[in-house]
Amino acid sequence: MPLGSSRLGWSKLVTKKSESEHMACTLATYEGNPIWSIEDYAYSILAPDNFVILRSPTTGEPVLYDGKYWAVYSCINDGIGICSSADLYTWNDEGASPIIEIGDVDAEAWEVERIAPCDFLYMHDEAGHGEDFWMFYKGGNADKTEYSIGIVHSDDMAAWTRDLVNNPVAYWAAGWIANTKGLEDFRIQKMSNGDWCALYEADQSPTGGAAIGAAKSTETLPNTGWGDEGQVVSAVPDEADFIANPCLIRRGEKYYCYYEWDKVDTDIYGMSCEEADFFTLDGWTQCPSQPVLESPAGWENNSTIPNGLIYKDGILICYYTGGLGVDRKIGIATGTGLS
Repeated sequence: MPLGSSRLGWSKLVTKKSESEHMACTLATYEGNPIWSIEDYAYSILAPDNFVILRSPTTGEPVLYDGKYWAVYSCINDGIGICSSADLYTWNDEGASPIIEIGDVDAEAWEVERIAPCDFLYMHDEAGHGEDFWMFYKGGNADKTEYSIGIVHSDDMAAWTRDLVNNPVAYWAAGWIANTKGLEDFRIQKMSNGDWCALYEADQSPTGGAAIGAAKSTETLPNTGWGDEGQVVSAVPDEADFIANPCLIRRGEKYYCYYEWDKVDTDIYGMSCEEADFFTLDGWTQCPSQPVLESPAGWENNSTIPNGLIYKDGILICYYTGGLGVDRKIGIATGTGLS
């Protein structure tokens, strides 16, 4: 498949829209940031990352379980932890150890390095879903040359089981991402026709850069049938050298993709947004008011890496990673719109 093409018809287009239409895409940082840091959990000395909220795969809205909202996060090479909140802003750790780790006895060869959550879905309303809670996560092989996507399931947020029948559920090394390190940050939405769609980062290291691709499954459940649909978004010369970490949400008739960009020569990060029609998945357009989130120079150290999007009571909430190395923390940015 040629670079930039797609069977779904996703394309990089820029169209003029009114400023008021695109104001809905902009975000502002939460004054209570950071909301999660190394001091907030007990079983790792390494900084948190990939903070992903339990949500509906159709609406993107957060889901209450046992009277609480839930999130999973990575502890950098250690494993994946879980926490809960009454209000989506103040979080408390759950459990004394990660829910899965790279050294688990049922860990497979494709996931022995750097596991991290990608998405966290409430599957209770899906026919034949099995367990209610599905976490999609990425894992790397021993020499860190390939990354794939797997699933773990739970019915109670305490006991988690790898999907050893289907894992890894997504990996491809052909086509436009040949010679890359494979898939990262696999973010999913259910389509109106019952199919499943995802955006993912194709890590092109060590040659440099990254790009965002699309995937699709026509199966009843998103644990099988994933196929590559080609590149969706690439770095725009003079705007960014590197784009990564796509976050996907559906509102009304639209998909919205928030992603990180980086200017390598300045080492400054920002966040941008593109949108596409929900039913056709055709004609991705970039908001002309870029970036949608400026790179703060405080605790974030100019880094704003989106982890996940949810929509609650008319507010779009974006959880993001700021800081570098062991100083990484999790913050929130919010916007009112995307109704």
